[in-house]
Amino acid sequence: MYETIVSGSLRTSLTWILLLSLTLIGSAADSAAQEMPNRVRMMLQRSRQASSRPSQLVQTSPSVPTWSLPDPFVNDPDLFTNRESHSAVYDPGTNNMIVFGGGDGNLILQNDVLVDSNANGSGGFEAGTWSELNLSYPIPPQRAFHSAVYDQTNNRMIVFGGCADIYCFLPLNDTWVLTNANGSGGTPAWTQLSPTGTPPSPRYDHDAVYDATNNRMIVYSGEGAGFVGLSDVWVLSNANGLGGTPAWTELSPTGGPPDAIDGSTGVYDPTTNRMIVFSGGTGDAGLTSPRL
Repeated sequence: MYETIVSGSLRTSLTWILLLSLTLIGSAADSAAQEMPNRVRMMLQRSRQASSRPSQLVQTSPSVPTWSLPDPFVNDPDLFTNRESHSAVYDPGTNNMIVFGGGDGNLILQNDVLVDSNANGSGGFEAGTWSELNLSYPIPPQRAFHSAVYDQTNNRMIVFGGCADIYCFLPLNDTWVLTNANGSGGTPAWTQLSPTGTPPSPRYDHDAVYDATNNRMIVYSGEGAGFVGLSDVWVLSNANGLGGTPAWTELSPTGGPPDAIDGSTGVYDPTTNRMIVFSGGTGDAGLTSPRL
């Protein structure tokens, strides 16, 4: 009888200890969630629905803009293509889309490179194939909310910055180049650049565009450590790792600068050498004015 009473008391004590531990863990998670950026909270919410979205094929018309959803084949059962906050570039020569990093459906950051053939669906809705590039070390650390630009002439993808953790407490400012990025022409391989000059401060949710004529990557804005918005502009020369030693230079444009924003979009006009930036946020606010 005595042993039965002691055993029951022990089970009761262990139960209370377990409940208390779960409560403390939940409180810590809530505290971390309150400090993370809004975009990360949205990523957490969307991930719960990512695997349950139905596939839809839309009938296309040659004269009307129409969304369609190609369904590329996955021949590797271990290949999981659900991604958020990744980067993607397009190679028009091979009609391949090259995807790097981001968070998977379980919110685990990745550093793999996926290639989607027949990316624009021109070969048919089910003609494409997802594959993963077989890469050896060195490999960039896992990341999300980074940028990537593509040098089509030399088949190189250039990756900059991003978050090294899901909460964006650890922003990055490293630059990596992937050779043979579309999976053809040779063995793909990563190289970390070591540019001269003072680099941009670590950041994520920034804009990056590529000037192919002059082999330069232009980086604008983003969010830095402590979730501080940025509005600076940087240029990386010899950005693809060819033609000389890469070097960072900070620009001092007139006419501004625009408000410190993150999560905007930027495109590049090579004819006029202009970068056009649209929208973005200042904390929780949104902007709608294009900037040149």
